Amino acid sequence: MQTCSASKGFTLIELLVVISIIGLLASIVLAALGNARSNAKDATLLEEVGQLRTVMELEANSSGGYTNIKLGGGWWAVGQTCTGAAGAYAAEANKICSAMVASAGSCGSGCVWFADLNGPQAYSIMVYLSGKSASAGSAYYFCLGSSGKSSTSPAAVSAGNGTSPGCWANP
Repeated sequence: MQTCSASKGFTLIELLVVISIIGLLASIVLAALGNARSNAKDATLLEEVGQLRTVMELEANSSGGYTNIKLGGGWWAVGQTCTGAAGAYAAEANKICSAMVASAGSCGSGCVWFADLNGPQAYSIMVYLSGKSASAGSAYYFCLGSSGKSSTSPAAVSAGNGTSPGCWANP
């Protein structure tokens, strides 16, 4: 009588299939983590915009306008530390602006912009969103204006695009 010996263990092909499936799953997880980091960075920037807005409103209540904080406004680029704001809330404004510039990532010369517009009674804050820009393949900015309007716009800072709600031409 002949007996069949049962093979114990896995074949090389079976092992390679399992290893390739594990590798595929790992790459999907790592890609998702990268997107989550970018989204978290953008969420941090949006929170900092809200903090700067609060400081600007506190200054307006204190001095009657946004002009003192605006002295620290304009364009801020990678590696810069925001300075120049005046008034009772200058230190807070400079600190928040510097944190926004540091969080904005690879934005070149256009990371953060804020200024008073149409006199001391209106302002706009614009910040480069590195996560949104990376996923869209072009520059995206979040704009927030003194009217409460806000938007996320592609290249909101370029000529003709500043009219999105909250941006420099539509605070």
